This record gives sequence, structure tokens and C-alpha cells, in this order.
Amino acid sequence: MIADISPATQDYLKTIYLLTEENGRFTTTSALATKLHISPASITGMLQKLAKASPPLINYVKHKGVELTPDGRREALRVLRQHRLVEQFLVEKLGYTLDEVHE
Repeated sequence: MIADISPATQDYLKTIYLLTEENGRFTTTSALATKLHISPASITGMLQKLAKASPPLINYVKHKGVELTPDGRREALRVLRQHRLVEQFLVEKLGYTLDEVHE
């Protein structure tokens, strides 16, 4: 696990992972902007930050898109697992429906 990953970074990694699983190796900044409801300029700024992280979490290629590095992929999967465990707890132990959990 990489220390001190903000919730915003977690959202980016999770979304990049899900979009690349749907669409192939790379995902575009416009697809990320649409999915996250964030301006393309803000997306680009965060992608540059994630590419410069130590260790780098993504490979960002201008005009092509973004892909997760092995470290980024591991972290995205960790976040997804963590979110699914919380969802499972809310549904099974507290009686929420899946729709309520996602809200």
C-alpha cells in the first residue's frame, strides 16, 4: 500500500481502472472528466501529478490518454476491494440496499 493517498487520488485511480477495463489499455481525459464530473483542465492537472508521484501511479501520454502503472493498478484494486467490503457490510449488517449504498 502506498502511504497518504487522498480520497481524490483514490477516486481517480479507481475510475481509470474501471474505464480501462471497459475500453482497453488507455482511457482518455475526456472520458475521465465525464465520469468524474470534473473539468478536463482539472483532470489533466491531476494526471500530471499522478504521473510524477513516487512511485508513478499512471503513464500519461498527451493526446493519447492514461494507463495505470503496476503500482497504480495495485492501489486501484486495493481501493476497489476496500469499497466493496464497506458496501457488503452496509448491505448485510445494516440492511441498506445497493442503491442506498451507492448514494
